[in-house]
Amino acid sequence: MPHFFIKILKTCLWTIVPFFLISQGNPNQISMVEVPPEGYYTFTVTGEVSENLNGIIHFETTKETSVVGSEYYVLRFMLKSKKESPIHSMEFLISKPCIKDKISVGTYEVAKPVNGFLNYFEGVFGAADFKRMDELPFFTDRGTIRIRSLDENTIEGSMSVTLHDPNGKKITIQGEFDALRQER
Repeated sequence: MPHFFIKILKTCLWTIVPFFLISQGNPNQISMVEVPPEGYYTFTVTGEVSENLNGIIHFETTKETSVVGSEYYVLRFMLKSKKESPIHSMEFLISKPCIKDKISVGTYEVAKPVNGFLNYFEGVFGAADFKRMDELPFFTDRGTIRIRSLDENTIEGSMSVTLHDPNGKKITIQGEFDALRQER
């Protein structure tokens, strides 16, 4: 007979305890999602160097006017290494004439192979500097930057670009990023 009462007690506890635990939550409590203080990226580099890069990424948007009076929307990504990652810095720009829609969700291709910075163009341009390699910077050759989501203060996306230096060394950078607007 005592065995029977122990089974009933166990069954009651197993049914009552979950209700007790569930009732301790507050349905009116607002869950605060913590926004990271800075953007981040995780890239894999292959080619002349093979390594993983992590760091901080910010962006800014501007509207610029060329010498001939054409207006361009410019989205600038500024990337900087963290202490534990190999020392590097990179910058990528997406530029689009204002006669078209603003820069939005989508895939943007490298404009064309170049050996230096351009002021106004349509497409993607980028440069990367790696301290452990020669002092020569790498410039975009081909590839894409994909923006998956975009709002006033954040951009999520991915990139797959090939860069080369003036000596012909090539590297490919692939990975994901979550950029935050640059504070001024």
